[in-house]
Amino acid sequence: MKQDPVNKRKLSIDELNEQLYYSKEESGHRPRRVIHNRDIELEHDFPEDDLEKWRQRHKEEKLPASFYKKVFFGVLFFFLVTVVVAFLSVYQGKKTVSGDRISMEILARPFMDGGENLEVQVRIQNYNEQPLEIPDLLISYPKDSRNKEELTFMRRSLEDIPLDGQSIEEFDITLFGQEGEVREIKATLEYRIPGSTAIFLKEATHEVIIRSTPSVFTVSAPSEVVRNQPFTFNISAASNANTVINDSLVTINYPRGFEFISANPEPDILNNTWAIPFLKDEPEIITVTGKLSAFEGQAQSFRLNFGSRNEAKQSEIETVYNALVHTVEIITPFINANLLVNGERTPTLRIKGGEEISGELQFTNTLDDVLRDVVITLGIDGELYNTQGVRAQNGFFNSNTNSITWDKGTLSNLEALQSKEQLSVSFTLPTQELIGRTGALLKPTLSLSVDVAGSESNGRRREAQNITEVLVLANSDIQFNTSLEYGTGPFQNYGPMPPLVNTETSYTLNLEVQNSSNEVRDAELSFFLPSYVEYKEVMAPSLERTKVSYNPQTREITWKIGDLRAGLGINETKGKTLSLQLIVSPSLSQVGSPINITSDIILTGFDTFTDTRLNFKKVGVKNILSNQQEQGASGRISQ
Repeated sequence: MKQDPVNKRKLSIDELNEQLYYSKEESGHRPRRVIHNRDIELEHDFPEDDLEKWRQRHKEEKLPASFYKKVFFGVLFFFLVTVVVAFLSVYQGKKTVSGDRISMEILARPFMDGGENLEVQVRIQNYNEQPLEIPDLLISYPKDSRNKEELTFMRRSLEDIPLDGQSIEEFDITLFGQEGEVREIKATLEYRIPGSTAIFLKEATHEVIIRSTPSVFTVSAPSEVVRNQPFTFNISAASNANTVINDSLVTINYPRGFEFISANPEPDILNNTWAIPFLKDEPEIITVTGKLSAFEGQAQSFRLNFGSRNEAKQSEIETVYNALVHTVEIITPFINANLLVNGERTPTLRIKGGEEISGELQFTNTLDDVLRDVVITLGIDGELYNTQGVRAQNGFFNSNTNSITWDKGTLSNLEALQSKEQLSVSFTLPTQELIGRTGALLKPTLSLSVDVAGSESNGRRREAQNITEVLVLANSDIQFNTSLEYGTGPFQNYGPMPPLVNTETSYTLNLEVQNSSNEVRDAELSFFLPSYVEYKEVMAPSLERTKVSYNPQTREITWKIGDLRAGLGINETKGKTLSLQLIVSPSLSQVGSPINITSDIILTGFDTFTDTRLNFKKVGVKNILSNQQEQGASGRISQ
């Protein structure tokens, strides 16, 4: 605060402000001070004690000279430590083992044929300053061409690899696979370093392309088939190598809607797997027959594989050598045909051997255009077929080809079959007797199949095989022979001969069962006894005792024969036999005539070939002896 020089008092801020901006007095000039001249002499020397006092008073403001030295030495020490650490790091780095300083490579051909030996060389070079201790070399490659995770391993222990040391190892391996498939070979080096128990790894890989397969695998099949019509395709497998292919499999993945009918040879597993123990350069042929029920216009694919058999899973392929896909298109038949046999439209017909069968073939042009030069062929095959007496309406029977043909030469309508036009032809076929001079026909069959051909108006020739088919099976002939004995046979009979009223006379009833062509199971023979005939459960052979039963309430005798083999009792072979002793007590009303001692005899069984229940019946046996020279052989009752 400014002071008034006159009054020696402090002026307030307001007063100062008023004097400054609103002063009523004129401001005067202050007198100038006298300036000393330049000849002023100052002292140049200070007393020593005064200088020392000044230094002591300003000691805290002084910057020490030793501070710069400390900074310098600190920086120098840090630099030296850095140099030492860098040197030690470089030196110690030379002593540390690194996988980057290990060179490993696989030398082998990039191409090979499946099934041949492949020479593989693995080279290892150690550029570390320490040795590789207890090294193991592991070679691995895919075992299964379908499952890449399943590998085959080969392990080999090596000598320690020193500094700048080298190890070269050779292996012989065999690779299988499909043509063009890439197989990866992997080498893994396992090693330790001095002073450590840890295991370190170094890896290298090499790819090999399968140039060819060890086998030739083909399929021959139609590219077009008619819906629900049988067709056949052939599979061929052969060795393509110098060695035999052991323990291989052929598998087929059927499309949806495929119905398996048969195969030659029969499958070993289910209906789609065949085992080939030894495959040489001679082809193995597999023929498969079936049907496709897909709709017209659809394409169905069959996937076929050939390869080595899996030891753990015998029904599976371990390594696929060949894989094929065959596609079949379902087409609309240009001619639709129906084949009726004995008035029935059925794919399988069962008949009695020796009878004549009649057939009718109906066919229609399904196209919207005319078909020219139509040829209809009925193929006939099977041992049940008898060539003698074949008759065909407006057709030609060719005994050389076992077929009946209808064409424009035998039926004029076939020169130009109009769109949607329907025709019908008939034929008659005789069949063989099941039992002939050479024996019985075994599993007798007769197959009828229809092939068609015709030309469209644009000249395209169309053909279709087996557009309809019928299989005729002959049921086995089961039958039996009976004979009646008194003075001969396995039993000693008694009673008057000829029989007398109210007197017991015993007879021996002999039964012999025969079977012709097919295996028959659950065969059974049964009959009833009249009220005047008794059964005392005397029989021969005794082994049949457990199979013969008698019901006293119904008076029925049942012989459960069991299985009858084909050809039983044919051509001087003995059939199934049974002898029973029956006791007759004639009544007065039966005097003067022979009497029945059994009801009608019925033989039944199940034909395993035709899946048919068989039934054979013969009238009851009378008390007439088989040996007409014996007394009372006529069987007339005496009084």
